[in-house]
Amino acid sequence: MQKDDIVTMFTVGDVVVARKDWKSSFAKVESLLRKADISFFNCESPYAESGCPNMSPHGAIPHDPRRMPALVAAGFNVCSLANNHCMDWGIDALVECRERLEGMGIAVCGAGRNISEARKPAVVERKGVKVAFLGYCSVGPNWAMAEENRPGCAMVRIRTLYEPYDYQPGTPHIKVFTWAYKDDLEAMVGDIKKAKEQADIVVMTDHWGVHHVPAMIPDYGFEVGHAAIDAGADLVLGTHPHILKGIEVYKGKVIAHSLANFVMEREIAQKEGDQRTFSLKYRKEGGQIYASHRNPDRSKTLILKYIISGAKIERVSYIPVMLENSYNPEPLQESDPRAEEIFKYMENITAAAGFSTKYFRDGDEVVIDV
Repeated sequence: MQKDDIVTMFTVGDVVVARKDWKSSFAKVESLLRKADISFFNCESPYAESGCPNMSPHGAIPHDPRRMPALVAAGFNVCSLANNHCMDWGIDALVECRERLEGMGIAVCGAGRNISEARKPAVVERKGVKVAFLGYCSVGPNWAMAEENRPGCAMVRIRTLYEPYDYQPGTPHIKVFTWAYKDDLEAMVGDIKKAKEQADIVVMTDHWGVHHVPAMIPDYGFEVGHAAIDAGADLVLGTHPHILKGIEVYKGKVIAHSLANFVMEREIAQKEGDQRTFSLKYRKEGGQIYASHRNPDRSKTLILKYIISGAKIERVSYIPVMLENSYNPEPLQESDPRAEEIFKYMENITAAAGFSTKYFRDGDEVVIDV
């Protein structure tokens, strides 16, 4: 492979930049991220001056647009806005956020002024290679779904069925079955096929899964992920669970069921007295403020790296990253014992999910055997 023909792509998970000193948000990882030709993230917060917080049980998270320059400084150039927080501050805020991102040179997929724009791929071209990104949300709220004349996000909505293990009523143990709305799944498949006609590589991202629970992947994660690959997607990325999940290889293509958090600065906003933070539950401990759902596994994350050559993904690897209180991402060198900790963790949760995916080290990276 000639270096001039290689396109390097990085993808990371959920990002909320909320600290006043936004220049420090990616201080430890910025130089690495900027080496990529294409760098993707999930925009977890609709940055905007307009709007007011909705009444959703999950509350509204920080969205101050003065923090947005951090995203460009870090080298990001494409993102998805399809997630359960995209309507935290209402319709106007969502539209304003998309316009701000595009004005900064960041391509956007997954949400827009109407369903057509929400389902339109973000196409990024580098060195003659076109990569199309499609974004969806499967974790609600369903009223955030874009319509023909209403802003919102593209969704693959999910149905849930609870069935008792025992035939006797009231048994405490149940099976949980989940599957996608037929029309939504068909629409996603159609989107992917259309995107494949205009791009060399198609990336499907879905905000999905069971959050904060290690290893567990719901039924619909397999249904939707496999349908995307079968339709022509070259890569499937999952966001939302806030912790890592196993990596699946299906028909030679990677399905990363969760990229976890990358920068999640809600706590910093709370400590700095950011009035744009609403309805968050916190506890104090030793003078520090922590989110009530603190999970030690949230400190582990990664950067997925792809080498694209000949308009194909030739290699997929990950760079282990450790977070400090869900923010301050720090890429780890092979000699760092924390890198080994993440390597073992990925092996364990991948096996626990029933995947036979193999990982092997190559310097500071961990290669995924496809």
